Amino acid sequence: TLLQRNGGVGEQQQPRKVAARKLVPMLGRAGRPALVLCAETDQFRSLCRSQLQPSDSVLEVGCSFGIATVEIASTGVSAVLAVDLARDAIESAAERCVQAHGRDHGVEFLQLDAMRYPKKLAELAAARRVNALFVDLGGNREGRAVAQFLLSATTAMAPTLEVVVVKCRALAARCREHREAVGAAAAARGEEAPAADGPLPLAEGFWQEARSMAEAHREATAAVDGEQNPRAAEGERRIC
Repeated sequence: TLLQRNGGVGEQQQPRKVAARKLVPMLGRAGRPALVLCAETDQFRSLCRSQLQPSDSVLEVGCSFGIATVEIASTGVSAVLAVDLARDAIESAAERCVQAHGRDHGVEFLQLDAMRYPKKLAELAAARRVNALFVDLGGNREGRAVAQFLLSATTAMAPTLEVVVVKCRALAARCREHREAVGAAAAARGEEAPAADGPLPLAEGFWQEARSMAEAHREATAAVDGEQNPRAAEGERRIC
């Protein structure tokens, strides 16, 4: 066990024992932005609780009905912007936050198609100096589409971004395969293999692989648009 200081305003702080297994390291701080990928909802919600501190400004993309949003708000962060495509999801998420934290829950909700309007999302993030990005665009969403969104978002938010947490089964699986390949190559050279899991620095090799995935997705999307609407402007997606 480790000791953790505990106590509130007006209380004398007393040491409290906390089981070591309950302590989760905070990732992507001290000038080293990190990408944290997970495959399952319970992992994502756990990261919502463990990877935030009161000074953080958070952007949650794909808030759905607000279960993870409630977890984010419970950490006492300075600001939260929660975005989702569906109006009914936004309304339910807002009501859930009221029930959990009262009307002064501190979360701003916005209906926005983040995949379609990444520039608008980047403008909103810049205005709020977002440093923590949480993304859940659906656990089964195709990995290349999520990679394209992440590359666009993280490039635009780079000046302030410290940690990116993403739930995507496809990317999490590709990341694990990448780490295992890197570990095998290191072992073959007689070097110590890196951990098979944990945070990814945004400059790591997997991120370059994700960029290639995103470029392939962008080219495929452009080809589809050109076939279905030859008059579509460059970068514009029209299906008619």
